[in-house]
Amino acid sequence: MWHPLGVRNNIIISSCGLWCAAFMLLGYSTYFTTIIRSNADPAVDMYNVDNPVSLVGYLSRDIR
Repeated sequence: MWHPLGVRNNIIISSCGLWCAAFMLLGYSTYFTTIIRSNADPAVDMYNVDNPVSLVGYLSRDIR
């Protein structure tokens, strides 16, 4: 027997999953913009985050 509440729960779970994926993409995009900005070679580039290995030092806030 078909139950409308089952369909509604699927829609709610699907929309929650899409919102979670969107916010994860938004959060991780900050790491990519840091690398892209550093590759543009700006005048003030303190950490010179050109690759993922140097990104680790930047994220852990190591003092050079």
